[in-house]
Parts: sequence; C-alpha cells; structure tokens
Amino acid sequence: MTHKDGDWQGTRRRPDAPVPIWIKLAYVLPPSPRPRGLDGAPLRVRAAGIDITKTVPGVLHAWHQTITGDWWALATFELTNRSGKPGIVVNQLVSAKAVRPR
Repeated sequence: MTHKDGDWQGTRRRPDAPVPIWIKLAYVLPPSPRPRGLDGAPLRVRAAGIDITKTVPGVLHAWHQTITGDWWALATFELTNRSGKPGIVVNQLVSAKAVRPR
C-alpha cells in the first residue's frame, strides 16, 4: 500500500525522500556508567576518540517498529572526534527518543 507521504507497510514507514534530522548521540551511544568523565581519559583519547556528547545532523530513511511497539529510525549520520575531522559514516537504527526534525 502506498501512502501520499511515502511507503507505509505495517511496521515500516518510509518517506518518499530522505528526511533531515538531528540525532542526539548520547541516546545512540550512551556513555559508560563509570564515573570517569573526560577528566579521567588520556589526552590522546579525548582528542581522537568519537565525540558522543553532541547532537549531529543525519538523514532519516525509514521508521521500523519493534515487537514492543517502539519506533526506531533507520538513519545515516557521521561520527567524528572533537576536532571535527572526517569520521565514520554509519547507517543504523536509532531510538525515536534520539531523533528530532532538522
């Protein structure tokens, strides 16, 4: 079945075109529960490690529903270090709570 705003098939919702979104990385890649923080990490790790504290631009490709009724976004986004140099482009499912319109 085709819906005017994209492909609507049961537990999958796919827009006609990719949708720009913001993704809060702390919900996608939650930090360790250790009380270490930035101060406990070596300088080289703080400079070159993936920065999971920020909100990044991404692209929504589809929504998928789980057996518990939760919705997850299939999104593409880039993970970078604190210097902002080119990083890793990922395509993965992220919780709806991590996503907002851009």
